[in-house]
Amino acid sequence: MLDDNKITGEEEAALYSILDKIQIPKTAKDKIIATVSQYKKIVALYENGPSKIAVTISTLKALNCYYEGEASLLGKRKDRHGNYEYYEKGSGKLYVTDKDIQIMIDGHIVIGIDKIASLELDGAITRVIVTGRKTPFYIKAVEPVWLEALVKYIVKNR
Repeated sequence: MLDDNKITGEEEAALYSILDKIQIPKTAKDKIIATVSQYKKIVALYENGPSKIAVTISTLKALNCYYEGEASLLGKRKDRHGNYEYYEKGSGKLYVTDKDIQIMIDGHIVIGIDKIASLELDGAITRVIVTGRKTPFYIKAVEPVWLEALVKYIVKNR
């Protein structure tokens, strides 16, 4: 896995066997399994390009949609001790197309792929800096590593 930057079925089975033997908590094991899953999707992305998915929302049917998932839009503020903290502004569906990121919460937010200046991961939170916008978008998605890789791939290959 470390030599070729890929994980084979054999390596994956060995990893899961080790996880069972060392008896780590189920939540930690679930996080490792989810990370491996996201990693495999990223390898496939760079080998084959993004896979188009079918969506049920009529406004997105004309676009090439590559991701649909649950997400929360967050805000960031200072607490009374001067430390920054995130708070939820709303939760709903997140879509990534070849043209934009769409967040459908209480309203409909569209972030053009061509407007993305930077995209960074802060733990499970994706910070999207948009050209011409003072405040970044903070998105907490189910698959943050996969989301970051997919959007960066689309930005790079547009």
